[in-house]
Amino acid sequence: MTAVDEGPGGFRQAAARAFQRIFMLFADLKAGLVLFLAADADLRADGTSCYPQPKRR
Repeated sequence: MTAVDEGPGGFRQAAARAFQRIFMLFADLKAGLVLFLAADADLRADGTSCYPQPKRR
């Protein structure tokens, strides 16, 4: 569906939808970054985990 199909005011609605999609994309990226940083916080400076791992046989 293009802005032309929607008649008068259609461009404004299409622009609002596009802006909303971009905003939601940034919100998703920010949430992913927070999760990544939270997972990264479990690592020590040398890259080993703060939590003891079971010994592999």
